[in-house]
Amino acid sequence: MLLPITFLFAHPHCFIDVYPSIREKQIEITWIMDEMSSQIMLMDFDRDHNGQLSSQESLSLFQETFVSLKKYNYYIRFLRQKTLLPTGKVSNFRASVSKGKVQYRFRLPLPAGTTTVRFCDEENYTAFIVNDAFVRKANAGKFYKVKPYNGEIGVGYAMELK
Repeated sequence: MLLPITFLFAHPHCFIDVYPSIREKQIEITWIMDEMSSQIMLMDFDRDHNGQLSSQESLSLFQETFVSLKKYNYYIRFLRQKTLLPTGKVSNFRASVSKGKVQYRFRLPLPAGTTTVRFCDEENYTAFIVNDAFVRKANAGKFYKVKPYNGEIGVGYAMELK
């Protein structure tokens, strides 16, 4: 029996709404997970089953899930024109729950001269959704252009800063 070739390609298992807030020397990012991913995380990390994440539960989630994303640059690429810039160290990570959805908030240094911030999982297991409304909400009074990004495999979004 032959399977259609489309079964051989990766597809997203997690959908994340991204709210990127640009500061002078850093970017603060809020990820809001989809309902299914949130419920799985809560089953694993909400040890007291109260529907929220305590500081200890948030720390466990950080250590057991988020730290490993460093090897993927947290699915974030900083560019100056077409030159890839380094992704710095995450700070101020905290996980919480709002309306049943897990949220991650964290900061990264914004490399000097950044013209574009790209959000994409090249392996296409996570779909990052960034749109003008999310960017406007996170950056009151500022406008950054958001456009789709199509990588070799994954798709995502690019936010133009300059």
